[in-house]
Amino acid sequence: MDFMDPNNDCGQSLLKLAAAGSSILAELLRLSNHIPDVFLFESSKNIDAAAAAAAQKAAQEKEKESSKKSSSKKTKSSAAAEADQAQKLLEEQLTEDTLRLQQYEQRKYEQILFDMEYLLDQAFQDQCDERIQSNIDLIDIDEQFKESYLDIIERFYTLFESIYYYYQESNEFIQRVRESYYIDFTMENILQEKEGKRLLIEVYYNYGVMLLLLDRLIPAIARERMMVCYVRYKSAFGTDNTT
Repeated sequence: MDFMDPNNDCGQSLLKLAAAGSSILAELLRLSNHIPDVFLFESSKNIDAAAAAAAQKAAQEKEKESSKKSSSKKTKSSAAAEADQAQKLLEEQLTEDTLRLQQYEQRKYEQILFDMEYLLDQAFQDQCDERIQSNIDLIDIDEQFKESYLDIIERFYTLFESIYYYYQESNEFIQRVRESYYIDFTMENILQEKEGKRLLIEVYYNYGVMLLLLDRLIPAIARERMMVCYVRYKSAFGTDNTT
């Protein structure tokens, strides 16, 4: 029987695995371009430091520009020079506004966003839940955040879950082959088949690329926060799914 025959369970199973891997990679690339900034923020202290550094850099640039103007002749018309200066000031203002927005968003939500410590430390989890539930403002912020971001959180969680299931299904396929579940095919037979060898390599290649892209395109802090949010919002603040 031809390996790619529609009635060949072994070939069709491997083909479906390879197709599923390509689909997961496509979703990973799509979602990596739509990570909400709120999941990427560092601590407020780091944001304050970044703001201070940006302000200092802007001041140094202004001082440098002034020094250049006083020590050399103008090579541009005054209208062009003024336009350049206005553009620089606008860019600096936009940078400052962005940092202010980041500070506002981070400080608004940082008390309801947690990393994996929330799931690994029951005492820490209880402390966080109690702090939220005892503060009317935090309850409101938590509800607003849930309403705004739950859809994207669920989509990212489905992606993470799909990668895990893909790994499991790949191993199950190999296990079935070794246990002679597919009567006509052993691992040696599959590797001797042109399409079988290609698909088997593709399955594990896809998995390796998933892990590399996941690590490179979706920062660990974002993955952890999304996972914790999913557990909290889908299981009554994590009391049922923390083991």
